[in-house]
Amino acid sequence: MNEKTAVIVGVGTGMGRSIALSLASKGWNLALLSRDAKRTGEICHEAEAKGIKCFPIVADAMDEGSLNEAMKEAKKRLGRVRALVYNAGGFFTLDGIESLSLDLLDKAYLLHLRGLILSVKALLDDLKSSKGSVVVVAASPATIVAGNAAYASTKGAQLWLVKRLAKELLSYGVRVNSVSPGPTTHDPSSPSDLEVKLGTYDPRPSWDVGEAVAFLLSESSPRFTGANLIMDGGLSIPAD
Repeated sequence: MNEKTAVIVGVGTGMGRSIALSLASKGWNLALLSRDAKRTGEICHEAEAKGIKCFPIVADAMDEGSLNEAMKEAKKRLGRVRALVYNAGGFFTLDGIESLSLDLLDKAYLLHLRGLILSVKALLDDLKSSKGSVVVVAASPATIVAGNAAYASTKGAQLWLVKRLAKELLSYGVRVNSVSPGPTTHDPSSPSDLEVKLGTYDPRPSWDVGEAVAFLLSESSPRFTGANLIMDGGLSIPAD
């Protein structure tokens, strides 16, 4: 039985697909959770071509009932889950605080924090028994600061939640880390929009995000826990 089993929450054409295919190429069996059944099925088909098992599961990370049922289905399909990758994210806008709606704040919290905590809790027994790993896809400092207050506060909170979970689960051998990409080529923004938002018009392909996640889940990173890998091509380095 393959002990390399991972649940990925949030799968689309960009980073989620990159993560799924990178893990598949390294022999991980996968459960992919997403609201888009068609797209998730297509990515699973690509992943299975690499010789692994992949199960597309419809789920909404902002809905507790939907997420919990999806996690039960994932465990049923995979057996014991060794890794969780939380890639669900959104709500990046340029709105200032004066126009920020409470609805946007609530949705950002539900997706970036509540969904992450619920996902960890749902898989906690499996992660402890397998001495597994969690990787959260956060955002680079430049991206966080450029976003609205709801996005910035909840994405920033993800980084501290990673550290808290890493400390809390250290005695069980569970490692918790994050990767923080800058803009990638799947970003629907136009080049001019990206330049306004982030001071750059050169988004990077997302394949390296998948490779970074695969590294953090591998035996090649035994001392990485509570760490954050910034992947923005130097975008967050202060200018001279």
